Amino acid sequence: MAKKRCYLAALAGWIAIPLFAAENLAPQELNRYGRSNVVVKEGEFLYHAAPGKWSCVTWKTPLKKGYYRYSLEYRGVGAVPPQTVLKTAVKPEVQPEQYRRGWDVAEFSEAWKRVTGVFYMPADGTARMDAYVECKAPASVMVRNIKLFPLAEKEQASVKVETSPDLVLQWKLLWRFRNSASLLELIPAEDHIEGGYAVKLTPEKGVRAGVESVCLPAEGNRNYRASVWLKADRELPVIFTADGWVSGEKHFYRFRKVLVTPEWQRYTFEFKTPELARFRGVLRIQITPAGDCNWLQIKDAALKMENVK
Repeated sequence: MAKKRCYLAALAGWIAIPLFAAENLAPQELNRYGRSNVVVKEGEFLYHAAPGKWSCVTWKTPLKKGYYRYSLEYRGVGAVPPQTVLKTAVKPEVQPEQYRRGWDVAEFSEAWKRVTGVFYMPADGTARMDAYVECKAPASVMVRNIKLFPLAEKEQASVKVETSPDLVLQWKLLWRFRNSASLLELIPAEDHIEGGYAVKLTPEKGVRAGVESVCLPAEGNRNYRASVWLKADRELPVIFTADGWVSGEKHFYRFRKVLVTPEWQRYTFEFKTPELARFRGVLRIQITPAGDCNWLQIKDAALKMENVK
């Protein structure tokens, strides 16, 4: 209870307006964003993207130490992947660490989709938020509803990788497989006990492509349980990994090797995050087949802090 009071006091202390009005920390006045080759039209940012042009929307804000969630909505016209990429990035400008966290989007349509992610402020300071477009051919990209919220304590203690049709896929191929022809797609999980959606990995023939999730919050020196539902077209050994960062040092990995079957099964393992002052406060879930398969489905990957009531 004391922790919760401190959390609310910290939010109320840095901004001189009532707390209920400070839930969304992103500015609502569009003229408060810096813009390059971007115009405001009907309450939206319109990017006139062209090769060699810097097209970006930027915003800086003071933030307290802690976890935050950012989101925005986007759509594109004439934007063809991989020729056009929308990149979101949040950079805590806090010494000695100035690191970026973000997510790249290379799928566009005229329907609006959401991008969302989590980042950690290692100390009080200023954060910079960018949404920029890189392209190899002219394209129009629209962005709206940029938001930034303090992450609720409940979500800090238990968070799941989201899957929904209006949300950008929260998984991507591991970097060493991104030039392969392996395919990731969102599909209905009608045969799962809870329904909903799953992510289907179809590896390029002869390639055992692995995937990683968006960043998830994970405090230092805490016990966590990682979980995921998996199934494949055949019995398949899979490496289920929690991957974290420590500034100035190598990644740390905690993993379990599991045997996946053609039926949905939930797999779990427990681990402890490092007690290091410069732990970056976030983890990714990685799923890497250790055998050949035609497809692998992934659902409801999650992190839960243990011993929390």
